[in-house]
Amino acid sequence: MDSILVAYDDSEEAKKALSHAKNIIDEDDELILGMVIPPLEDKAFARVAVDMKISEAKSILKEVVTELKEQGIKARSVIKKGDVAENLLDMGNEFNCKLIVIGYKGVSKIGRFSLGSVIDKISRLANRPILVIK
Repeated sequence: MDSILVAYDDSEEAKKALSHAKNIIDEDDELILGMVIPPLEDKAFARVAVDMKISEAKSILKEVVTELKEQGIKARSVIKKGDVAENLLDMGNEFNCKLIVIGYKGVSKIGRFSLGSVIDKISRLANRPILVIK
């Protein structure tokens, strides 16, 4: 069984990335939805309490994973705190994902951030294929 990591923040772009990932997985593959809560120093996230973001992230991911399982897709979620790109790369390595799928220009319900810099960092440092969905 292989796994595909989908960077997920509940934005429309993340939903498109998930849709593409669902279309390319093999029957035995597992989708891993990875959500990263950026550090408080990130001004775009400063308005939301960390505990609230984690609580909301768990709720969002639980709902999506349940929907995927109802569709017969193996899925699980992972939430980490810290640098978005570094944590997504770590998740890809930790789960030995054959692919990392990312939506371009993510705008999260948990906060706003430019995914462009995240994609740039991941594309430079990744040791596995990445797929960017526009």
